[in-house]
Amino acid sequence: MMVAIPALVLAVATDPELVNACGPKGQQSWLCSTVYRITGDTHAADVADALSKPIRIVVVLLAAWILVRITRVLTRRLVRHMSGGVEKLASMKAVSFVDTGPMPQARRTQRAETIGAVVRSVVSITIWAIAVLTVLEILGINLGPLIAAAGIAGVALGFGAQSLVKDFLSGMFMLMEDQFGIGDVIDTGVATGTVEGVSLRTTRLRDIDGVVWHIPNGTILRVGNKSQQWARAVVDVPVAFQADTGAATDVIRTVTDAVWHDPDYASVILAEPSVLGVESLAPGRVVIRVVARTQPQEQWSLLDPDVLRWMLERKFSYELLRHFTEMRLGLEPAAAALAAKNASPEALRTIELGLERMAAAERGDGDHLAADISFHVAILKATGNPFYMQLDELIATALKISIRMTNRIKGHTASIPAHRHVFDAIRAGDSARAGAAMNSILTEVMALVAAGDKNGTRRAKRARA
Repeated sequence: MMVAIPALVLAVATDPELVNACGPKGQQSWLCSTVYRITGDTHAADVADALSKPIRIVVVLLAAWILVRITRVLTRRLVRHMSGGVEKLASMKAVSFVDTGPMPQARRTQRAETIGAVVRSVVSITIWAIAVLTVLEILGINLGPLIAAAGIAGVALGFGAQSLVKDFLSGMFMLMEDQFGIGDVIDTGVATGTVEGVSLRTTRLRDIDGVVWHIPNGTILRVGNKSQQWARAVVDVPVAFQADTGAATDVIRTVTDAVWHDPDYASVILAEPSVLGVESLAPGRVVIRVVARTQPQEQWSLLDPDVLRWMLERKFSYELLRHFTEMRLGLEPAAAALAAKNASPEALRTIELGLERMAAAERGDGDHLAADISFHVAILKATGNPFYMQLDELIATALKISIRMTNRIKGHTASIPAHRHVFDAIRAGDSARAGAAMNSILTEVMALVAAGDKNGTRRAKRARA
């Protein structure tokens, strides 16, 4: 019996009619030979042989489509898992590289979706490439020359687009390793600024001057992230050369200890500040350095003009402008009162020149903004107080944003009569009247900031609606 079955199969395979209908052995399609064995009809076998290739092609394409759909479902599940469970992944030794500290949900989702898109693309391209090659083989096309030609084209494309491939690979690893994300302040060597966009090919950031940089990921050889996990505030305190540095260090340590225990700074300062001692010697002074670990982006002083300008221009904030105007209310009326006492004839003339520049700008001869700033800065310098004089650059920096905004809300430039009242009081030596006149100007500015903030809130609500 066992010998009879192979003999029967051999007899069927060598049947002349079967060979005539389906071709010689080794070239017979499974469908054709099966139909002939079942029916014994050569015409039915011919029809089956004609349909065998289309059916096989449909089966291959359908299988490829099903596999692509399955991989997409699995990838979506992976993306959801990565979006909500990076901390769980970080606890696994095999993927510990993903643990880079607390990550905002939006940034985590963006990274997971980007990685998911890469996985979907790679898997889909691989499956469809295999399917196409299989279909070509079914059609009887010799794949040898095609594969050889594809290899040569791949080599040529690799040489021509190697920088593009390098950009994509670098971008993929940057995202997987969470080297930086949107909102971080980074130093790429080429430029330093806030990250506004990250893709597989390029990184877009805006520097402190407002310049937008598009940097190919393959050219980023090293990245310094100033916003990840924590930052270090470095404060250099100048002390007179003849002062007792030991006593000065004790005073600084007392102040830093008070700041460390102040509830207002509890959420900003992460570790007790350290006084490192004498950092450097300069003509007439000794510099004592203090360092403290802080929350990211909290290490920069708002009194740094460059930082203040960057924060105001990067993302305009009425709240920040309101805080700054409150500071001006505390400083400039007192500065005007002090200028009324201490202003020299030269300082008075400088203030008057600022007022004249404002009047000329009103007539169309000059810049309103520069004239207004020169008036306020001249008053600070007229006090004769070195601390007020040190604030001139800070005041000038923020006034550019403040005055531009308030003038836009009012629809006209600063009131020259109101500024003249300040100058007349300073020239008359009337401290009380000078302070009151300056306070009146800044109170109006404060009201305009509040009005602008309310209008902006209404517009935002209407946009969301």
